[in-house]
Amino acid sequence: MNERPIESSRTLICMLLMGMLICWISQPAPAAAADGAKSTGLYDRIVAASKRTATVFPRRTGSNDKKVADLALEGVLLFYRREPIKVGRRNIDWTGGHKAHQEWPAQLNRFPQLQSLRAMYVKTRDERYAACARDYIEDWIDQHKYTPQTKRLPGDSTLNMSIRLGGIQKPGWLAIVPDMKGSKAFDEQFIEKIVDSIDNQLEWLHRNIPARGNWRVSVLDCLVAHALRVPGRFDEYLAPAVRALNAEFRWQILPDGTHVERCAGSYHVWMCEVFTDFWRLAKSHPELGFVLDDRRVARMHSYTLHATKPNGDFCAFNDVASHFGHSPNGSARLLALLKKQKRIQNSIGMDEEVSRLGLFPAAGHVFYRTGWGGDDTWWAFDAAGYGGAHSHLSRLSIESHNGRRTTVPDPTSLDYEMSNPLAPAGKGTPMHSTMNLNLYNQSNADARLVLAEELPSAIVLHGRFQGSYFPKPLKWGYTEGHGTGVFGKHDRTVIWLKDRAMLVVDRLEHDRIVPAYLHWVSDDVPYEADPANLRFHTKHESGNVLIQVLPI
Repeated sequence: MNERPIESSRTLICMLLMGMLICWISQPAPAAAADGAKSTGLYDRIVAASKRTATVFPRRTGSNDKKVADLALEGVLLFYRREPIKVGRRNIDWTGGHKAHQEWPAQLNRFPQLQSLRAMYVKTRDERYAACARDYIEDWIDQHKYTPQTKRLPGDSTLNMSIRLGGIQKPGWLAIVPDMKGSKAFDEQFIEKIVDSIDNQLEWLHRNIPARGNWRVSVLDCLVAHALRVPGRFDEYLAPAVRALNAEFRWQILPDGTHVERCAGSYHVWMCEVFTDFWRLAKSHPELGFVLDDRRVARMHSYTLHATKPNGDFCAFNDVASHFGHSPNGSARLLALLKKQKRIQNSIGMDEEVSRLGLFPAAGHVFYRTGWGGDDTWWAFDAAGYGGAHSHLSRLSIESHNGRRTTVPDPTSLDYEMSNPLAPAGKGTPMHSTMNLNLYNQSNADARLVLAEELPSAIVLHGRFQGSYFPKPLKWGYTEGHGTGVFGKHDRTVIWLKDRAMLVVDRLEHDRIVPAYLHWVSDDVPYEADPANLRFHTKHESGNVLIQVLPI
């Protein structure tokens, strides 16, 4: 499987005869590259591949491309698109020692500045942008020597490598090459240097494919994309990676179309777009061997659509970044997703109407909306299984949006750097609109959607979490252990009276005498609290929520 394909003897004989003919008619030698070396035609092969399979050469542009590119000229990169960090353009510390944050080395080694440099070079043909892109790439290559036996180098990972090199969704190094043709910085010799480095990195990736999750899909995506970006150079990776992606589609994408990590606005959308691109590629190039079920692809987009709030942002369950306020463009984004869903359904013969109720039983998520406008009401219920490291301990929680704002918000992902106390706190049960015991966290066990039924005047849901509650925090797992816990069984019944009010009935049984807490989360707005009557009412100029607790 790792052997390079070789030409047949017939092909070699033809090449020799052609060489003799060229000598006999005394054709001039190929023009030399800028550095004096002979051109190998690699540049032209990549450009031709970008026209033949443009899908694996994605381009990205943004409203702040000039800012990002101009800062990169000065050796400054933006962390999370907002914090400037001086790294230089040569002799860069690729381990990320500039900032103590888990995500900084990852972002640094993924080259997010390249697309802005490409965009500005295309727009202006200013050689400074091309030379800057070369500096960053070449400095990384000069400092990193991967071989099949190399252990993971500091600051790097299989995920970083697959994003750095790129795939069908992530552009990476080679995706900028066609737009750099003609630049003095991107001469033939430099392209050879890039591809040689990619050769070593792909071989290392091939030997270290992650076992699960979005990391595995990202690496397989990278292998397929490069087999198509440089035909004849990386062909041996194509068929095995396609077979593995077919298997991951069946394994990671649940029957209802939800990605197994259950993160609506981040990992689900990423995996949805990756598999949709390969699904489309399979239609135009069936010889590649992709087998991706049409209806499951459509259901992936259905989850994306239903998990989108009226403000155009995503449901914040698990590791998702989401906003709570109104967005002027939010309604347009939502309607664009609705049109996209209908187009995909029509393309595969699914002519049913898109329901306002989004029921995803395999994931354990339920969504409902009163309509598709920015002023409509939307809510979500989480009776999900545990989806891995990006999950929060938020089983049976609720998020709701009305009056152009998220009135009962989920806390979202507050940070990926677990030394920040907010990061594990945001994953913990007391930060979510559900119940807990003794202010402990739920265990990383599955909840279950026991019942979900739509009636003419109501929607009735019943979810159950059955497991222990523990005092230790959840970071990238219970890395400090669980501590001594207490077992409980939480049943929550949700009755949505269309479209007026929500009744929530909770029953929490436990096997030790400890306090039980019912939490409802609000954002930072004026409110009126009546503790004696267990009543809470927000007082915002737009949407509000009235919560009345009635002990039974």
